Parts: sequence; structure tokens; C-alpha cells
Amino acid sequence: MKDSEGKIWAGTDNGVVVLGGDQVTHYNESNGLVGDEVNRGALMQASSGRVMIGTMKGLSIYFPEETFFCQRCPKCLC
Repeated sequence: MKDSEGKIWAGTDNGVVVLGGDQVTHYNESNGLVGDEVNRGALMQASSGRVMIGTMKGLSIYFPEETFFCQRCPKCLC
């Protein structure tokens, strides 16, 4: 699926891959999706800009206004 910003969203058996500009982002269960398996045709963008992601375990909704990326490694408490 191509979103309104020109990013390409591809559903896979291991989540969703988003290609945008020079950045590749991968979303799966470990970082918020309800399920990993996303079938063909299970992605759509709402007029609000949110992306609906249908997985085998249910629906996830991506809120672009809430996206953030960590700029450093997390602290490890050993």
C-alpha cells in the first residue's frame, strides 16, 4: 500500500515493513502489532492518516502523530 506521504507499506509473515525515503521501518508483535502475520490486502489508510493493519490475531492501528524513534541504546540493568 502507498500512503499519503508516499511511503510503501508491505505486509509480511513477520509484521509490516515500511519503506520511506532512505528509511526502512519494521513493525511486528515485539513493538506493538497485535500479530505478526499480515496478509495481502490487509492494509489501508484512513482519511485521518492512520493506517489500519489487519493481522491474523486482530486489527492494529498505526497513529503517525505518535511515532517516535529512540536515538540511543536503552540502559541495561544487570
